[in-house]
Amino acid sequence: MQDASPQPSSITPAAPRQTQAPRRPRFGFAARLFIMAALLGGVWLATTVMGQPAFEWRTSFDAARTEATDRNVPILLDFWGAYCPPCRILDIRIFADEDVAAAIAKHCVPYKVDVTHAGPTSDAATLAAKFNVQVTPTVMLVDAESLELIAKATPEDMANVAAFKQFLQR
Repeated sequence: MQDASPQPSSITPAAPRQTQAPRRPRFGFAARLFIMAALLGGVWLATTVMGQPAFEWRTSFDAARTEATDRNVPILLDFWGAYCPPCRILDIRIFADEDVAAAIAKHCVPYKVDVTHAGPTSDAATLAAKFNVQVTPTVMLVDAESLELIAKATPEDMANVAAFKQFLQR
C-alpha cells in the first residue's frame, strides 16, 4: 500500500530580487537653476517694483511737517524696519493700492520713519520715543503743528485697503 501523504516536492530557489536602477532626476541642473532664478526674480519683483506706492514718501521730517502745516493736513507716520516682513506686506498690499495712494495724497503728508539703524539722536529715535513706538509696523496720523497724535492704526486698520482708507479719514 502506498502512502497517501504528499511527497516532498523539490524546492526551487527563489529568483533573485531585481533592484531598480536609480531614478534619474526629471530636470537637469540647468533646468533647476532656471526655475530657482525665476522664483527669486518673482520674489524680487513682488517686493520691490510691485510694492512701490503711487505717492512719494517725504525724506525729511522737517520738510514733511512744513508741507503738512502749509496744506493744513496731518502727517502720516509709518514706523518700519528693514527686518520687518509685515512692513513689506503693508507696502505691497496697502500703500501700493491706487485708492490708498490717492487718499494719502489728498488727506495727509506721508513720512516713512526707518527705525532699522536709528541712532539715539536721530529723527527716527526721537519720533519713536515721543509716540512710544514699540513695534513695527506702526502707522499714525499726527497733527503737523502740535505734533499731537490724531489716530493710531490698529492691526485691523492695516489688514485691508477699505479699512485703511477709513483710518485715513479720521
